[in-house]
Amino acid sequence: METSIHIFVGHYGSGKTECAVNYAIRQKEAGKKVAIADLDIVNPYFRTRQQAEMLGARGIHVVSSNFNNDWKVDIPGISSEVQSFFVDNGRDNVVDVGGNAVGARVLARFLDQITEREYHLWLVVNANRYESQTVSEVLDFASGIEQMSGLKITGVINNTHMLSETSIEDILRGNRVVKDVCRHLQVPCVYCSCSPDLLEDCKAIEKELEGEIVPVQMYVRPEYLMD
Repeated sequence: METSIHIFVGHYGSGKTECAVNYAIRQKEAGKKVAIADLDIVNPYFRTRQQAEMLGARGIHVVSSNFNNDWKVDIPGISSEVQSFFVDNGRDNVVDVGGNAVGARVLARFLDQITEREYHLWLVVNANRYESQTVSEVLDFASGIEQMSGLKITGVINNTHMLSETSIEDILRGNRVVKDVCRHLQVPCVYCSCSPDLLEDCKAIEKELEGEIVPVQMYVRPEYLMD
């Protein structure tokens, strides 16, 4: 059954917010009604809410804990409007969650609403990041997310990169880690992401890669931090 709830989790630096934002934009471009909730109450950097104006201009509604989505006025709380993300409201609801098990605790607040319906909880993995470079490290992280949220991970995204220095070898290394993680969790690899300039190279080895290959634009990370 197709679901309208898509929750993105991942370690700090995994690129989960970029993946969530890119997914929301792709869904909107496919003609769907889309909203995205920023539930990251842990990490003050690279949040969805910082791109509320850009996303709003694309017709994507953004919900966060800030006054009028002003990310400079930060409050560690959750808007009551987030309740609407876990009911059947005729739109695709994308949820970006904080980057560790503590951040995932916020999902437990909505556990009954989420589990009443079909949902996707996608784990974003960057195998070049600290504490997510091995299968055992990723599985430990996944276990913490599941225990704290009360939800089960339903898919994994290979988002292994080194920003502008990313190579095909990086993506393949991440692919090996993610393949084993998926085998242990008994879930599919949903996507293999890459920068647009590596898209054709990835398509050339598509049979070697797990998941659908999708290009990811950098919307959240400032340009001066790209190198």
